[in-house]
Amino acid sequence: MFFLELGLELKRAGCVLNRHSFELNDRVRESIKKILPFRPTESQKKVLERLPLQCLSHTHETTLAGDVGSGKTIIALQAAIIAIENGYQVALMAPTEILATEHFISARRILEPAATASRC
Repeated sequence: MFFLELGLELKRAGCVLNRHSFELNDRVRESIKKILPFRPTESQKKVLERLPLQCLSHTHETTLAGDVGSGKTIIALQAAIIAIENGYQVALMAPTEILATEHFISARRILEPAATASRC
């Protein structure tokens, strides 16, 4: 109830939530290309182009739906790269420990070479 009342009071007071701004420029695109071990599909490219404009710049959650193996995890990693390249911190979450472990292993496999290269 407290948070509901707080939200209503903030709305009455005319407070505006701070919206994040993410830019998908050539520098960010190059960062993504260096990290990915493969070329994204056309569908993944389409989603990636919309992410900074529609999803990441809002204060609400965004859901990406797709079949198993359709590339949702790689889109999440690309979104993380966009946020990181724009100076933000990122947390990738999963609903189960098993899936979180799988995401960790996949992300490490994909991102570790970039981290090693940036230290050189």
